[in-house]
Amino acid sequence: MSNLHVCFVFRIGQLGNKVPENAEEIYEKSVKKLIGLLYSNPRIFATISFSGIMLEWYEKNHPEVIDVLKILTSRKQVEILGGGFYDPLFPLLLPVDRLGQIELLQSVLRRTMGKRPRGIRLTENAWEPQLVQSFNSHDFEYVLLDYDLLNKKALGQNNIFSPFIVEDAGKTITVIPLVQKFMPSTNVPMEDYISSLKKLIPGPEPKIICSEIDVDNLAELLADNWFYKFIDSTIF
Repeated sequence: MSNLHVCFVFRIGQLGNKVPENAEEIYEKSVKKLIGLLYSNPRIFATISFSGIMLEWYEKNHPEVIDVLKILTSRKQVEILGGGFYDPLFPLLLPVDRLGQIELLQSVLRRTMGKRPRGIRLTENAWEPQLVQSFNSHDFEYVLLDYDLLNKKALGQNNIFSPFIVEDAGKTITVIPLVQKFMPSTNVPMEDYISSLKKLIPGPEPKIICSEIDVDNLAELLADNWFYKFIDSTIF
């Protein structure tokens, strides 16, 4: 029997160059509760993606978020993703501008978290093969890419929930599929959600189910205590 690894990617982002007017509300309903949940429950492993705009806002207005995230990353419970500072659509940028966006966010991550990101997320899953070279030049080890964009026939039935390597002009990077059909929802009973995961377990190879959750969905899940219910239901 294979192992099934479930990873939630929490996206704390903001397109463009302005902090949203409801930033404080987002903090109270989503980010503050998420950080508290992770700190109190070491069994929950997560990945968090910040836009540069929002990360700097938290650094200035809620430095306690940064302090707790440092603890969570130091105990390897949370990983912070890289990306572009303004959440850009990378394929629309010239290579030099891509690098500028990546470097700007990385400088903020080094200042706040003290670590270089190993992975990178794509805004709106905007992808083209030439991005491999841009990401490789910054030593990113992996990129998250929407499962629906993948050639499942070419990958084979046994590999569609596993990382794989893509190549362009001799440069490579690992792709971890984002499977949004397994994104948590308060509208789906927990037993049904767990049942859908169990169906993936049979087989010789380990599988990864990685889903991205934005702040709106996160607020609903936290209000419903969804993650506590998930913990209680995952001993199988």
